[in-house]
Parts: sequence; C-alpha cells; structure tokens
Amino acid sequence: MLNNLPAEIQSKLTKFGTPRKFKPGQVIQFQNDDVEYIFIVQDGIALALFYEVNGKENWVNSFEQGDIIGIEHLQIGGPALCQITARTEVSVIQFKRKNFADLMAQFPDLNSLIVKKLISYLKRIQTVHLENQILSKRGRVASEIRRMVEPNNETSKGYVVSPKPTLTDIALRLGIARETVSRAVSDLVKSQVINKSQRAFIIPDISLLEAQMR
Repeated sequence: MLNNLPAEIQSKLTKFGTPRKFKPGQVIQFQNDDVEYIFIVQDGIALALFYEVNGKENWVNSFEQGDIIGIEHLQIGGPALCQITARTEVSVIQFKRKNFADLMAQFPDLNSLIVKKLISYLKRIQTVHLENQILSKRGRVASEIRRMVEPNNETSKGYVVSPKPTLTDIALRLGIARETVSRAVSDLVKSQVINKSQRAFIIPDISLLEAQMR
C-alpha cells in the first residue's frame, strides 16, 4: 500500500509507525478489547474471526499485504468486533489510532486511499451477507473461489488461484462445514469447472465458474 503513496507520506508513515511481527496463531487484536492501534499489513495473512458465547468461530474477513486492520475504528474507536489472529507470520506497521487519523487529516491522498479501502471492506461484508441469503452452499463456495481470482493471474491454462486455499479456510470464510466445502469443490472438479494442482486451483473458463454462483 505504501508504494502507492507520495514519498512525503511514506516518510511520515514510517516515522510514526512501529514495525511489528506476529507468529502464526498469535493474536493481533482481541475481540471486545478497545481498539487503540491501526495496522498496515506488509506481509502475511491474518484472519478476523467472531467468537460466539459458545466458542463457535465465524469467519469475518482476511487481511493480506496492503490491507488495514482496524480501519472501521479509525474515527470512533470502541471495542473490537472480532479477534484478529495471524494465519501465517504477519509483518505490520503499527500506529496509534489518533496519530493515524491525524495523518489522514494532513494528507488528502492518504485520506482518499483509506476511504477507498473502507468502502471495499464494507462492500465485501455486504456481498457475503447477501450471498448467504440467496445462494446455495455450492454457489457460495464457487463465489468465494471466484473472489480469489486475480485478473493478472491468467496463464495459458486459465486463471490461477495460488496458494491454493485449504478446505478449512474456505469453510471458515463461509461459516459452513468443511465436509460441505469438500463436496462442493469435488463437484466443481468433476464438472471440470476447476482443476486442482498441488499448490493451486486452475480455472480454465471463468464464465463456467460464475455460472455456478446460484
């Protein structure tokens, strides 16, 4: 994300931010704790999970390079709605929430970028909620795989999703049983909608995948 900003803003972010690393499984932000810091992810993957009173995990979001953890609390603070945990080793730049808000007020380019990130974040949450209401479980799996496709990852064999997500990861994202995801992925493979290699999903024809989103 920093590479998309003018040098002056990058310098300010580096000055006011603190580099940190989290090991896999380490909690970055506990659910219900007051949000005091904002994190820009430099490398790795972190998961946002909502825990019910009975301990059940519900996937909310994932954060990768360039994403901002705590973006929804920039202006209003308050308790964290979910727990943020490192899925892999995660490198971040940590900011005090007030300092980051002050930088946004000082630099319109940074403010504009954050607004776009927040809109994208809210749009994703809204899309997933809508799909939960109208799509079959197989359709939701197909839609989640479709979201993982990057436009620049097209090869002669089709679009590549790499690294290949685990069935558990997809199940967590969708809040459904791993066995349900396994059946849906197997059906998609048998229908030749997707191909599996050791490290990736390959989608030969993206329109066939999109046709399963029902």
